[in-house]
Amino acid sequence: MISSLFLLLVPVWVLAPERWMSLVMLIVSEFGFAFGVLVYNIMQLSMRQRVCPPRLLGRMNASIRFVVWGVMPIAALASGLLAENLGLVPTPWIGLGGSIVFVAPVLFSPLWGMRRLPDEVHGA
Repeated sequence: MISSLFLLLVPVWVLAPERWMSLVMLIVSEFGFAFGVLVYNIMQLSMRQRVCPPRLLGRMNASIRFVVWGVMPIAALASGLLAENLGLVPTPWIGLGGSIVFVAPVLFSPLWGMRRLPDEVHGA
């Protein structure tokens, strides 16, 4: 979620009155996005390891990596096609919208009320 907020600076950089401001906005955006992804990765890996039965950890980890890393080349290709056909400014807006849409399941889940990771694996 925080990563998506920092992505907002990517398409907004074109509105900056000075070129150095655009550069600062892009640097802050990249740093904030990378930090948000780092925090998310730590949290989701900890949660997966805590709730997944040990005998299924390998399969679960392989499946998650396949989905997450497997979509990256498709997204890169789609981004390139969008940038070529729509332009370099509208494409990041579309990416930002997609990022917010894909964050929605986490935003509206019961995870926000969770203060501790589960102590045991159910059905292990």
